[in-house]
Formats: sequence, structure tokens, C-alpha cells
Amino acid sequence: TQLLVAILDPNRVIDNNYYRVRVQLKEGTIHDGIVVEESSEHLILKNQHSARLVLNQTQIEAIKSSGVSLMPEGIEAQLDQQAMADLIGYIKNWRYIGGESPALQKSR
Repeated sequence: TQLLVAILDPNRVIDNNYYRVRVQLKEGTIHDGIVVEESSEHLILKNQHSARLVLNQTQIEAIKSSGVSLMPEGIEAQLDQQAMADLIGYIKNWRYIGGESPALQKSR
């Protein structure tokens, strides 16, 4: 139920790790995403286009939190029932993609 609410109303409650930020580089390029890692040298973003976008801190002009979730609003209007079920399945299991889920490991 919580996953469905998060999909239908993505900005109701947002985990601090999933706020979308907007990063403007000194040369004018803008990148959106969530911060995966930050150090004095690099800022690493994850977004729809890149699992790991590494930005050099010396090239960054400004970083601003958008205050909204990376999950787009209104996505349910674009999905049929099977696509929604697939999305919920992906969200529930994304940590285990490329590996085994705890449920599979326990059944052995």
C-alpha cells in the first residue's frame, strides 16, 4: 500500500536520500538527479539517464534542492494495470537486481 501511495502522490513523504537536486555547472549545463555521493572533489548524481554521473566540484556553479521526489507526478495516467504491477515489482526489488533476493536465498 505504501508503494502505491508513493507512486500516486510522490511528494507526500520523501526520504531525504531521494530529493531531486538541480546542479548548474559553470559552463551552463544543468543536471537533475539524486545525490549518491559527495566529497570535496566530486558530486555523484543518479538520474533517469545515468546510474552514476560524476561531476567535478570545481566545475559546479550552484546546487539547489527541488524539494520534490525523483518519481514523476501523474505517472499512473501513463501506465496500464500490468505496467503499474511491473513498476511496483521493480521498486520492491530494485536492490536485488543483478543478485539474489533474500526470499530466493531463504527458500534454499
